Amino acid sequence: MKPEKLNFNKIDKFELEDISPLIESKIIASLNPQFEDIICNDTDLVEIKLNYNNAWDRKSNGLTPDARKRYTEADKSYHKMTNTNMTIHISKLDVFKQAELYIKHKYYKEGKRASWPGCSFHNWGLAVDMVQTDEQTLNQAMNEQGWTQPDAETPWHFECTGSRDYEKAAKVIKSFRTSRTGLAFKWSEQVASFYLKREVLNKRVPVFNKRLEDNKAESQRLLAEMDTFNIDSQSLKSKTNRFNKDITKYNLELAKAEKLIADISTMPDDHSKNQKNQTYERICDWLQKESLRIADEIKVIEQENKELYTWNVDLQRKADAYSREENWLTNEVRILEKLAKEIEQHKSTATLNLMSIDSQTWK
Repeated sequence: MKPEKLNFNKIDKFELEDISPLIESKIIASLNPQFEDIICNDTDLVEIKLNYNNAWDRKSNGLTPDARKRYTEADKSYHKMTNTNMTIHISKLDVFKQAELYIKHKYYKEGKRASWPGCSFHNWGLAVDMVQTDEQTLNQAMNEQGWTQPDAETPWHFECTGSRDYEKAAKVIKSFRTSRTGLAFKWSEQVASFYLKREVLNKRVPVFNKRLEDNKAESQRLLAEMDTFNIDSQSLKSKTNRFNKDITKYNLELAKAEKLIADISTMPDDHSKNQKNQTYERICDWLQKESLRIADEIKVIEQENKELYTWNVDLQRKADAYSREENWLTNEVRILEKLAKEIEQHKSTATLNLMSIDSQTWK
């Protein structure tokens, strides 16, 4: 065989330029949610430090001395007219019980409408709610002793307007109600903020917990997928390294063939030339087969490289989405923690205001 110009070309090593480096361990470590489920704030302001001395005074014992005297005289008159005694349903209410009644009606729609603590004459021992057995006679006896009904919608409720203490209590009650500065107004503001923010917190907490649960599950899925990606990526890199070694061998054999062509062209026709011709033919046969194999191998590597590139892009997209969700969780935790602190502060302030109101009412 007369050597001719080689039909083979040098093959460059294959570089996996499209595959990003293996996903770093620090990125993988960041895919572990740092939060725990947040518990809804079910604290009930009614139950916090609102322990009152007694439910209410069903007799006249809690009334002021003057009001109790006027009630006793009214009861004597009633007895003369009916031969029975009047019955008090509710007399003195301390401000803690008053607060509970207000909160239960305002925020739980339980019971009847109630005034702010300190703003009911019940808290001052100057009001009674009566059991009405003989309404006309009852009203007459009570009215004669300075007990009046300020509200026609609550005919059972009497206030001792004839008492010398009534105007004093009314003045303090008015100061309690003063917008922005009155103790009862401040108390109601704190209570309103407590329930409003607690409602907001309790609506947001389940959403946070659900997204946190999904985030944790996504973290595990993403970590598993990244592990698989790294294994496949490393496998392709190993395969490429082996392939590049084959290319190195191919190029070395190609260089040998080129040198043989140069040597053979200057040699006389003899045995040595025949031997080099045979060597050259063997190398050419090998180069022919190897070039076909390499071409097929390149297609495989290119396809795997393309698939890994697409996969890597998808993983980055998922990691970015995970990071965005983690940022949301981080910000939401700050908001929820701030809300929880504010709720506790409103509760604490409301309790202090209530204690201040209690200290100013007559015992």
